Amino acid sequence: MNSKHKPTFEQNAAVEMSTKNISFKLAAFAGAGKTSTLQLINEAKGNKKGIYLAFNKVIALEAQKKFNSHVKCQTFH
Repeated sequence: MNSKHKPTFEQNAAVEMSTKNISFKLAAFAGAGKTSTLQLINEAKGNKKGIYLAFNKVIALEAQKKFNSHVKCQTFH
């Protein structure tokens, strides 16, 4: 993970479900670590393709800097 923080129990659970291809949903308030969790999942999944959907283009462009080329960051539009 790009953060200096140790992943939380919830983040570890999300990574584990993702690597086992179990469907799940992340629901959290702003600043709760959703993007960090997705970065952990991205690292764990290696070269698997993914998509990051954002509410606006600025957020999508900023997110693209945080993920490898296998993750496409775009808006809902």
